[in-house]
Amino acid sequence: MFCCAQDLFFILTCAGFNTCDIINGSRNGCEKMNLEHVYHLSDDEISEIYHSFADNFFHDDLYRTIFPSEPSRRWALPYLLKHYLQAVRPYCYFIADSKDLNCVMVLFDSTLEKTLLYRLRLLHLIIKLIPIAVGVHSIRSIHHALDCMDMFTSKWTREFVNGAYYHVDLLYTDKAMRHHGLAGHLLQEVKQEAIKEHRDITLETHHKDNLPLYEQIGFHLMSTITHEEYDLTQYCMLLRTSEE
Repeated sequence: MFCCAQDLFFILTCAGFNTCDIINGSRNGCEKMNLEHVYHLSDDEISEIYHSFADNFFHDDLYRTIFPSEPSRRWALPYLLKHYLQAVRPYCYFIADSKDLNCVMVLFDSTLEKTLLYRLRLLHLIIKLIPIAVGVHSIRSIHHALDCMDMFTSKWTREFVNGAYYHVDLLYTDKAMRHHGLAGHLLQEVKQEAIKEHRDITLETHHKDNLPLYEQIGFHLMSTITHEEYDLTQYCMLLRTSEE
């Protein structure tokens, strides 16, 4: 089955990958945030972390919506995450609770400059995703892709954020280590750094049960995004430190 560019863009947007943010990069991915109480992943760990993300996201409602077929999801999700993380690697921080990598965050930095190199990396990413568009027969049509384009992205941040900010792009806690406060610890560390830099922090979640955790840290629900054809809601949250 031949799939066109809109189908590829649908994959990116549904996966929560903000292609507008992707174009904002120039930082060397080896740089580290000034955080003393988190673990910074090594280059080798960053290269392999997509396995853990794919494993922990396999039964996630979002990715079940993108890839309803389990056999398709089993090969497509690791492939998608591998190439996505390669594309954003120079423009994000990869931090964890410890060297055990029980909880890992990919944190996007909006201060990165727009560069031709980054645009080329985006194009390369789209080319790399062609096998998914060809191989996953459940990918929606062009019309469906256009209908859903605004649902699973981070474009909403433009309405609420001015100036520099951090965006929690991806975050997982290992299935065996959930409910131990690991994600909260990482978010608190990022929050303290954001306060020092007068930056806001944004994130999305598709799990209503997670809202109290984020609200306890200081995030506020700014908007929700739904679609009549999906039994799924994106909750858009902001922690404002720029005015503190």
